[in-house]
Amino acid sequence: MIEKKYLENDFNIVSVGADMPYDTYNADDEDESKVKTNGTIIGPKTTWTTQEAEAFGRRAVKLDAEGQYVQITLQEPASGLVVRFCIPDAEEGNGIDAGISLYINENAYKDVMLTSRYSWMYGEYHSHKETDTMKVRWSKNPKLGNPHRYYDEVRIKLDKVYPAGTMIKFQRNKDDYNFHRARYIIIDFVEAEVIPEPLDMPEGFLSITEFGAGDQVDCMEAINACIQAVYNSDGRYKGLWIPEGEFNFNIGRRGAGDVEGTRIFLDKGITIKGAGMWHSILQGSFASIYIRSGNCHISDFSIIGNETIRDDYNGIAGIEGIGTNTLIENIWIEHTKVGFWFSDRTDGVHIRGCRIRNVWADGINLHRGTSNSIVEHCNFRNSGDDSMAMWSDTYADVNNTYQYNTIQTPCLANGIAIYGGRDIKLLNNLIYDTVDNGAGISFGTDFNPPEISGTFLIKGNRLVRCGSYQHDFHYEVGALWSLWKFGAKKDVKVIIEDNKIEDSVYSALFISCNDNDSVGAELIYSSNNISNPGTHMVHISKWAIGSAKFVNNQATELKLEAFKNEGDFQVEAENNNWK
Repeated sequence: MIEKKYLENDFNIVSVGADMPYDTYNADDEDESKVKTNGTIIGPKTTWTTQEAEAFGRRAVKLDAEGQYVQITLQEPASGLVVRFCIPDAEEGNGIDAGISLYINENAYKDVMLTSRYSWMYGEYHSHKETDTMKVRWSKNPKLGNPHRYYDEVRIKLDKVYPAGTMIKFQRNKDDYNFHRARYIIIDFVEAEVIPEPLDMPEGFLSITEFGAGDQVDCMEAINACIQAVYNSDGRYKGLWIPEGEFNFNIGRRGAGDVEGTRIFLDKGITIKGAGMWHSILQGSFASIYIRSGNCHISDFSIIGNETIRDDYNGIAGIEGIGTNTLIENIWIEHTKVGFWFSDRTDGVHIRGCRIRNVWADGINLHRGTSNSIVEHCNFRNSGDDSMAMWSDTYADVNNTYQYNTIQTPCLANGIAIYGGRDIKLLNNLIYDTVDNGAGISFGTDFNPPEISGTFLIKGNRLVRCGSYQHDFHYEVGALWSLWKFGAKKDVKVIIEDNKIEDSVYSALFISCNDNDSVGAELIYSSNNISNPGTHMVHISKWAIGSAKFVNNQATELKLEAFKNEGDFQVEAENNNWK
């Protein structure tokens, strides 16, 4: 079992969203004491396949001429930067590299290399390649149209901690690498933080370098040998250590991790720890951890994959497997198929303080009966499917909680999606800017779960600029989406209360039923605060059958009628500020 000390919340208590150590400087910020630019502000726009729609806040800055820049003035000290950017794709669709000049206090500091290798997709979700052994979604062929997934990120370690007031500028110069081929560079935002000092190796740990790991060799054999040495030590060694450095994992066999693919395999009870997520880096085509049986502790390093498209069979996850009684904290994952994927009745995985960015499918999925689990104080950004999902596939997920997480710009589907299950909680999460085919929060019976029962509590969340057009069903999805399909058993009370929904693309609260109905589900919408919805406060689709209760909900800045009920749906309403 996880020791109690790990379950105690040592994060700062915030009202909503994740407790993260960085400050964000939006490139389009009009406060010149923080940000200055002579580039072109693009947006706002919410239309799928536009670069504006995928930008945080639907606006960014385009630099398409020599001498154009984005400059931030640090409001707090910083020694590490993350820049979210977009550069053009190659004509053949395999990406280009380009440079941009970094200045600190007007002094040239270094050239920063950017790439579009890990961005840009085309075509349709099912259009590229799908066989019994390989499922590749979308395409890298620009001729298929529907360009999207524009943004990626680069992280930069500075040589020291720079004080508040320091000016940091990203500028296009004619001698930047690939200046003419990279017709533009779009900067969305810059994050700045103080990078903690590297952690020391704990007493009783084995370093992977003792087994031959280093920056000039492939490290798969070394790390797996270290794991086995710890596992076979009868407790003499407490875990394995990933020291400061970059460790490559590029030799292996493509395939599913539970069948034939090369992975880092963790046996039961293994602890793996690094010097910090900025300092210890596992990177490459097979930088992926597969937990075989749980009772592990994984912390304080980064996993940077090499996936360039979504491959549902061969693609690697950051961390996957059976995570029973496993603690995962302070892990940074990018460029993998998914961030976390736990399945096969995992019981009691706890994930906190992690950053999941630029993955090709889900940020996290608690799948196939994963239960009694908590994910908190994590940041998910630019996922290629649901940022956070619970999928009751064959077995119901039971008693899971997503709380105090921040989600930004999922390129497809929902910020948080719950597909069936029993006794689920979504508490105090912050969700921004959904783009295509999804809502900020979605719950119901999509993907044919075996049941949806008990009590679902969706409370204290904040949804900003959420909702999108659903291209499969051809309708407008609201910010908070109740979706009922198939014939799953429904004996559930869903309490949606004290949520704040701002600037939704379409409706704030949306109820739809595609193949069946919601009869058997008790829906209670209580004390939600809604402002400036794109269409209605509540939209009930013409297919919806069932009932819901609306109590003490407040709506302001309405453009259209507050309540639109197109279906044979029964509504009980009291003490709302709409009729």
